[in-house]
Amino acid sequence: MIGQPHLRLLQELGQPQSPSELAEKLEYSLKHVSEVLSELEELGLIKSKERGRHKLYDTTEVNAVGEYRKLTTRHPNIDFPELLTPSSLHVIYHLDKRRSADTLTKLSKPSRATVYRVLKKLRNRGILTQEDSKYVIRKPYEPLSEFAQELAMLKHVSKVKKTFPSGKVYVVWNNDYENISLLKSEIEVKNQIDNLRPDEARKYYLTGLNEIQNRGLKFMTTPGTYLFYTEEEREEDQQQSTLHGLSQEDLVCHMTLIHKRMDKPVGQRYTLLYLAKVQDDINREDLRERAIHYDISNEVDNLLTYIEKKGVKKAEIDLPTWGEFKGLAKEYEVDI
Repeated sequence: MIGQPHLRLLQELGQPQSPSELAEKLEYSLKHVSEVLSELEELGLIKSKERGRHKLYDTTEVNAVGEYRKLTTRHPNIDFPELLTPSSLHVIYHLDKRRSADTLTKLSKPSRATVYRVLKKLRNRGILTQEDSKYVIRKPYEPLSEFAQELAMLKHVSKVKKTFPSGKVYVVWNNDYENISLLKSEIEVKNQIDNLRPDEARKYYLTGLNEIQNRGLKFMTTPGTYLFYTEEEREEDQQQSTLHGLSQEDLVCHMTLIHKRMDKPVGQRYTLLYLAKVQDDINREDLRERAIHYDISNEVDNLLTYIEKKGVKKAEIDLPTWGEFKGLAKEYEVDI
């Protein structure tokens, strides 16, 4: 977790420095500085090099460092390490667009009370503008949301690579505290998850085509294994078999996200097949709530309209004609 010490060290680094130099400047213990530097390096925010018997650290050129540098340079009067608590970063992540406190609560990790507390703090500092109960970051402070988003991406990539070190991984989608990754085979993923502590393992769920196949729709091939990770342990799923606790509503949303990010419209046909298969069981209200959480309300509404009104499209989107979809449904033995 990125905290105040991490940001103070990041702000102090503008040229190569040793841990002892940084410890003296910031009045931290050498042990604490070394631990924080190691965590920053793991995220890719800083790099190290050997000079004689000493190791020197400096910032990398990742976007997150550049955005943070803009903030500290343009607004030297603001103590950003004090301002940017973990909860604040979760909320700021979503303030690149004008959003209400209710929407921010549905999108991000913190509780409603924490969201309101963060908004009040940012508004009092003059960082936010408010209009019709919606908030957005003011233009001079726009690097804030970009920094929060870049930092979250680095955190997710680091987490996935650390959990699955032996193969190539790709983060398909993420928000401030969740991600969907594309990994290797399902068997290898399960073996790796089995080595985790139970409380950590319960934060991973198979998703995408892999999980749809586990629920009765068999496809010729799958492009790898999609895995959903959330920092929050879902209490209602603690008794579920590891990896298989996703709700139908989450699975529909994940399929939509995957094929939106991977830019493969054909994948929406598989989403439609699954939605048609579970349409009598799925809770429309819950599905729309989950769509708000994943910020894909329009996309999910389009899919629901297509299924419920037999091929009607609410927008110019790449979906099959109803006749084509009926043929596909027949091939996969799905009643529509």
